[in-house]
Amino acid sequence: MAGADAVIRVDLDYQEYSGTEKGGTLMVVVSGTAVRTSRILG
Repeated sequence: MAGADAVIRVDLDYQEYSGTEKGGTLMVVVSGTAVRTSRILG
């Protein structure tokens, strides 16, 4: 978010991979739309 003021959309995805008896792996991917805001003077 270099130079952004806000995030207006976030998408969260995940995928679980089976593992052994001790557990598996969870992959998480997050993406979003960062915006720069400005004030409109009227």
